[in-house]
Amino acid sequence: MSRLYPVLKYGAILGWSAFVVAPFLWALTTSFKTINGVTSGPRYLPWLQYEPSLQGWTSLFGGTGGIDIVQPYMDSIVVTLGASAISIVLGTLAAYGLSRFKYQLGFVKNSDIVFFFVSQRIMPPVVLAIPFFLMLQFLGLLDSALGCGGTSPSELVGSRTISTRQPGGVAPSVAEVAQGLLVPVADPRVAVQTEGE
Repeated sequence: MSRLYPVLKYGAILGWSAFVVAPFLWALTTSFKTINGVTSGPRYLPWLQYEPSLQGWTSLFGGTGGIDIVQPYMDSIVVTLGASAISIVLGTLAAYGLSRFKYQLGFVKNSDIVFFFVSQRIMPPVVLAIPFFLMLQFLGLLDSALGCGGTSPSELVGSRTISTRQPGGVAPSVAEVAQGLLVPVADPRVAVQTEGE
């Protein structure tokens, strides 16, 4: 029994590994086939059952009759990095303001503002697809980097605010953080009171 256990264990691991890796190997070998090689039936072994070709890879990078995938990837990287930077800055500033000061505008208080940010995380982002589409269409920013980069931070700021804010903790004072260089700017209609006052 003791000899059978390792054989079964490693046999199961090898079987599961083959099950997981096989689709990736199939996709990789298919990427080196010509169009006729892909549609002409199952052939799996390169140089034995088919002649490998780089036609599929060259068409991905702007070759004859292909599409260029480099520019869309670069656009995605620029928009993602820009949206992340904007959301980190705005979320950090919002979290600092909510943990350091008490805001009150009518019946709206800090806890209501925090709940607003939390409720953004509850709502699936697809709910905003049609409003964002209509807004970008109205502004003429459809299919532009500015339109995509402008809407992405709105989905991220809520999580940055909640993850940065320390509930129950007292944030350092403005003087401690910026040594007097950072002055909080608020709407004069909003009553601002520091935690210690």
